[in-house]
Amino acid sequence: MSVPLPLQLLAMATLTTIVLVEDHDVVRDGLVAILKNMPDCELLCAVKTGSEALAAAERLSPDLMLLDLQLPDMSGLEVMRVLRTKPARPLFMVLTSFDGDHTIRQAIDLGATGYFIKSGGWDALSAALRIVIAGGRYLAAHATEQLMEHLNSEAITPREVQILRFASFGLSNQQIADELGIKERAVKLHFKTLFGKLNVSDRTSAVVTALRRGILHS
Repeated sequence: MSVPLPLQLLAMATLTTIVLVEDHDVVRDGLVAILKNMPDCELLCAVKTGSEALAAAERLSPDLMLLDLQLPDMSGLEVMRVLRTKPARPLFMVLTSFDGDHTIRQAIDLGATGYFIKSGGWDALSAALRIVIAGGRYLAAHATEQLMEHLNSEAITPREVQILRFASFGLSNQQIADELGIKERAVKLHFKTLFGKLNVSDRTSAVVTALRRGILHS
């Protein structure tokens, strides 16, 4: 004959375990306070770096990882790329200041079920977390607007991202060509294509637009 679990044990059995990854001390402390006040969640640990996040996921097997995208040693996207190959990967809820459509698309493609923008305020975070914990998806309103704005934009290729990144460092076309082992003419052709994709007319505007859309935040 089965014996009903005490209510306290039943509640513990349904807790969602969370690893928090946030490098800013003040923000992390605030998030810890929010998570500790959610009775259906158990905060396993709060870490500051991507390498610590990977180690915590391996050691603790959390249900959910609340993950900042900008970390000191690697991006949150890189953390997701590693963990999504694991058999017991956690759910991912992104917590970030980045609202560029390219960054959002990458996070979703890597398996993020939640995308919360820090400017939305902490009062909304608990509700967003509950949606994700319940098996739903959460996408901040402004993130949705960014995706819709660039819905029909042509994809930027990995080579084009490389060229934009070198341009953001101030390298000339010839220097970029030398770095990539291609001819300067090829770099110029890549920029011509990029100008059309980004709807700009010069290198500086291309880099600024790429930064705004999160193309260089991968």
